[in-house]
Amino acid sequence: MGGVQGGGQGVARNGGGGEMSEGGDRRNRGEGAMAGALARRSGSRAAPAAGTVSGVERTSGPVPVRRRRPRVRVGKSKDPAYKLGSAYVLESIHDQVMAELLRPDVRALLIRQFGRFGVKYMPKKAAYSDLVELLLRRWLEGLEEELEEEA
Repeated sequence: MGGVQGGGQGVARNGGGGEMSEGGDRRNRGEGAMAGALARRSGSRAAPAAGTVSGVERTSGPVPVRRRRPRVRVGKSKDPAYKLGSAYVLESIHDQVMAELLRPDVRALLIRQFGRFGVKYMPKKAAYSDLVELLLRRWLEGLEEELEEEA
């Protein structure tokens, strides 16, 4: 009755069974075979020994580091004027809309309407979010008139 789950006699607790390192020898973090392979591929060592660069004695100054040029942030997702607004739409409706957005004549019509209503869009491209923004703008524009008619 009782006992420890998963445990049996002869199972070592703190410390486990045997060594869990590559090649059986103990290495410091970042000096394993995978770290070495990645460092060789990128052209630098993960953890070079003090005063050496790739096993060669350093002769002058720091090793130059090639930095990537920062990417220009584009799109509505990076624009602070825009906010993500998700909604649940019937799958059949979504699929029909996406199919219509592929038609060149529909795209041309939407692009003309985007300009008229001030919707920001990528040139020659009509996206789902652009269409949603257009519909919301048109609804807001007609809302006051509709409320007056009901009153």
